[in-house]
Amino acid sequence: MTSPGAVLFDFDGTLWDSETAVFGVFAERYREHGHELTLATWSAAIGTLGGFDPYASLAELVGDGFEIDVMEEMVGNRSSADTLLMDAIRAWVGEHDPGSEAVPSVLHAFTDSRWFRAAFPDCAAYGFFPMRHQHYNDTWSLIHSSDERIDLRDLAYAASFFVDLPRRLL
Repeated sequence: MTSPGAVLFDFDGTLWDSETAVFGVFAERYREHGHELTLATWSAAIGTLGGFDPYASLAELVGDGFEIDVMEEMVGNRSSADTLLMDAIRAWVGEHDPGSEAVPSVLHAFTDSRWFRAAFPDCAAYGFFPMRHQHYNDTWSLIHSSDERIDLRDLAYAASFFVDLPRRLL
């Protein structure tokens, strides 16, 4: 394994504000069918599970004859778990939370990591944010929601990771 030339942390919206672009696409579809999708409606739905579905809402507004054609499917991709980056993550977790281990998992959502992997084929990209206090199940529905929040103790814990990791790798 070779050492990385850089470590890049992308917190959603830092490098590219994808939510604004996605909202714009849906708002345009609503206008094409004579309806309005307000930013307030969209903002209240971001990060919710089982909440507002922009496709179903538009279909209900338009009525019979409205069809949705899937024109593109996203196939998942992943970074190998056998990298210096993952080794550094595992070491940090082991040192800061003895008895714990970093375990790769699959997200049931879209991640910007896929764009990094496509642009930089040798890139190892992981979505990792260490937490101790707020349970993942409580956090998931808050991500990108109008009520997004995190336990400040977890924020401090994760900040120490993001400061330490580049020092370990570079």
